[in-house]
Amino acid sequence: MLNKTTMNAIRNADNATLDAIVDMVRARRSMISQEIKGSFSVGDAVFFNDKRGMKVTGTILKINPKTIKVSTNMGLWKVSPSLLMAA
Repeated sequence: MLNKTTMNAIRNADNATLDAIVDMVRARRSMISQEIKGSFSVGDAVFFNDKRGMKVTGTILKINPKTIKVSTNMGLWKVSPSLLMAA
């Protein structure tokens, strides 16, 4: 959760500062995704929730630069690493 000082800094920022903040957030999310992706290997059992909130379980087939390909009994899925959990 953001503290009051951070919220006030964002609230009072100009466009250039907000653009810099957005760039930093995107870079941090990318780093987090890479860290999570590094914790998985081909063949690992994983699960995630689909768009309807249903739990989907499968096995990692391939690790792509931005997504992880998961084989399930419902077919192949390309999933963001941040949505996967070890089964």
